[in-house]
Amino acid sequence: MTTAGAEEIDFEKLLKGITIPSPPQVVADLQLALLDPDPDLNAIAEIISADPGLAGGVIKAANSPAFGLAKRLTSVREAVFILGLKPVSMIVDVLCLKSEMDGLENQSDEVVKFLARYWDSCADIATLSAMVAEKAGVTDLRDDAYLLGLFHNVGIVLLLKRFDHYLDVMKSSYRAGSQRVVDVENEAMETNHAVVGYYVAKSWKVPRHVSEAVAKHHSTKSILARGHEDEKVKTLLAVLKVAEQLSGFYKLLSEEELSLEWENVGEDALTYLGLNQDDFEDLIAQSTEMGIGSTAESFY
Repeated sequence: MTTAGAEEIDFEKLLKGITIPSPPQVVADLQLALLDPDPDLNAIAEIISADPGLAGGVIKAANSPAFGLAKRLTSVREAVFILGLKPVSMIVDVLCLKSEMDGLENQSDEVVKFLARYWDSCADIATLSAMVAEKAGVTDLRDDAYLLGLFHNVGIVLLLKRFDHYLDVMKSSYRAGSQRVVDVENEAMETNHAVVGYYVAKSWKVPRHVSEAVAKHHSTKSILARGHEDEKVKTLLAVLKVAEQLSGFYKLLSEEELSLEWENVGEDALTYLGLNQDDFEDLIAQSTEMGIGSTAESFY
């Protein structure tokens, strides 16, 4: 899958009837600040603090296991100065994205329950992605891995809004071991959550290699085997697949104990990252210690 040329037109067709949310002004302000070689961190903290809900979300996220801070932060200003602008900007992105996408009409109890667990999983998979990147020694991609963890499944929410039967389609797609998840979705709806998620990431000006990874995250096995693919994209995809397996979120997506996708791509992902089974067991132990992931709780 590419994101240019003829396939770009195909992507546009797939988006028919689906509205991509635009980023609010605070996101645009932070993205502009990231371009400044000497940003005014105090001014940025004030921008975020002006929205109490956003400020509270930033402080909560900054104190999560993802950032491993020894001292508990109590203000947005502390978060900005201690974590830095880019991590805080990523936190704001997902908080604003959740706000923009909340409020499904006539949603069933099953969908309400699913969405509550979905947003929790975003934070878990982002945290685990950063942890896997550290373990694999690709620390330069740690922040991008975190961002990919937040954004990669965002298309699921928009498809839930667009199609009443999408939850059933999604569960079927994650049980179809002989086909890619996106192939099953394409057959049922002529669209899929990976391509919708790509356009959300693109609209929100996520870095190109991250948005491409969003588009390709259910084609990881074939992507890793290609010599011409962007190495950053390949690394991010491998990191994401390990993090997804650690998270156990596939249990909610498929209502199955085993991830058929991991059975297909897991060994390739670990090998690409230079990790072995002992390393993977270490990651499981780390996630358990942090209280997140498949060993922490059941998704049923």
